[in-house]
Amino acid sequence: MPEELLLQNARVLLDDFVLRKRDIRIRRGRIAEIGSFPEEKGVDLNGKYLFPGFVESHFHGACGETFQEIDRKGIEKIAAYEAAHGITTIIPTISGAPEAVMDSSVEAVGKVMREGNTGGAVIRGIHVEGPFLSVACRGAHREEDLRKPSIERWNQLQELSGGCLRSITLAPELDGAMELIRYLNEQGITVQMGHSAADYETTERAVDAGATVSTHTFNAMVSLHHRAPGILGAVLTDDRVTCEMIGDLTHVQGPVLLIIYRCKGPDRITLVSDSMYAAGMPEGTYDLEGRIRTVRGNVAYLPNGTISGSVCCILDGVRNLVKWGVPLEHAVKAASWNPSRTLRLSDRIGSIAVGKEADLVVMDDALQVSATYIGGICVYQEDRA
Repeated sequence: MPEELLLQNARVLLDDFVLRKRDIRIRRGRIAEIGSFPEEKGVDLNGKYLFPGFVESHFHGACGETFQEIDRKGIEKIAAYEAAHGITTIIPTISGAPEAVMDSSVEAVGKVMREGNTGGAVIRGIHVEGPFLSVACRGAHREEDLRKPSIERWNQLQELSGGCLRSITLAPELDGAMELIRYLNEQGITVQMGHSAADYETTERAVDAGATVSTHTFNAMVSLHHRAPGILGAVLTDDRVTCEMIGDLTHVQGPVLLIIYRCKGPDRITLVSDSMYAAGMPEGTYDLEGRIRTVRGNVAYLPNGTISGSVCCILDGVRNLVKWGVPLEHAVKAASWNPSRTLRLSDRIGSIAVGKEADLVVMDDALQVSATYIGGICVYQEDRA
């Protein structure tokens, strides 16, 4: 690690999420100074944007690799791909699956997280999406893999992961869910509500108990009805809840992204990709995880037509929000500060401020990634050839 690095002549999105021309001094992997140092010679960013590194808090894989029963080599491949797209922190998502598969998956990812140094994006926790989900709103999850909420089962998974589980998606209407939510909240775990047919009142009780995030809002939830507002009515109007948004314009189309943004404002939206293993790969039919999926456009489909994940990344979501009129500063906030806050990591990452880890992304006016820094080390540089 270089002892010191000076990044100069950038349009920096500071921790108030206002763009200003600044230089950033990095020392021993952290931001040491923010100011103007024209008399010194550093890395000239030529007026490009300098943003906090993006935080991918909900995705299942990329580049032909899935977090189900993955090894270090596969994780390193994903981490490099994510870093090339401006993502500096990843929270691998492990879906509900046969118990032996979930067990081996959380164990493998937890081991790599504890060992560190993926060469790309840093693993800062694991998200389990299930197995405590609604059968009626299971989406692409298999019914036989779903279970009732259980503190005992959670503790088993947490122990296997080596204490690396950081967030969970569950359906709050299931028997035992409220008890589990309260328990997880006491443990400092981020509780997300999704794959759910909960009514408005049940959702509000879950928020009172400590649930704070809506998983891929609008997807795998009972529909909003004007006389039965349900879970969507609650998460869109309760200021305590942050709403995940899949920004690929297929899971949620542009006008609905704007509905979420206008309901929640810039501080309570989080961009996620929900990408699966075919992200970064061509269209076609794939057989992995014991299932056939066909990739068309920017999503994958099961043979029955059910959407089974995206093949985009959150950088695509940033661009799409801007395309639909969301201010750039707010789109970047949805990919950096907001997820770091919901995951209780904002004391370390998610914004550009003195003392924070130097996880940064350099982008041009077309929102193409020029370079990605993690802990002050350049882990990706665009090919200028």
